[in-house]
Amino acid sequence: MLQSQNLMKKTKQNHSHLSRAKRITPKNIIRVVDTHTKSIVGKLVNISETGMKLLMDDSILENQDLELSLVIKTNQGDKQYIEIIPEIVWLNKLDDSENVEAGFKISCVNLKSKFRLKSAINRFSQAE
Repeated sequence: MLQSQNLMKKTKQNHSHLSRAKRITPKNIIRVVDTHTKSIVGKLVNISETGMKLLMDDSILENQDLELSLVIKTNQGDKQYIEIIPEIVWLNKLDDSENVEAGFKISCVNLKSKFRLKSAINRFSQAE
């Protein structure tokens, strides 16, 4: 718990200069999974091509080498995985639980994921 609080202070100081791209809030629930373990680590709150906000359990933050996948349904109903490498920018501990809201700067692992992310954001913005 103390580690999470120290991380919150550190990330706010290190990234206070960053501006934020326009975020899109998906209408459907988008699950976020650990790429290695395939376990669900959180739920996507909003996303842009450069960052995202997640609602998640704070215990996941102990893993410093996070690789995550967004599980997105296509227009045809198929599942696509968008593999990303997140860098934590900020944290807000929610008072009523062990959950946190966390903001991440994201990079796609490969060109396929980058293309899928851009396509998904376009679909989300058309649905608004």
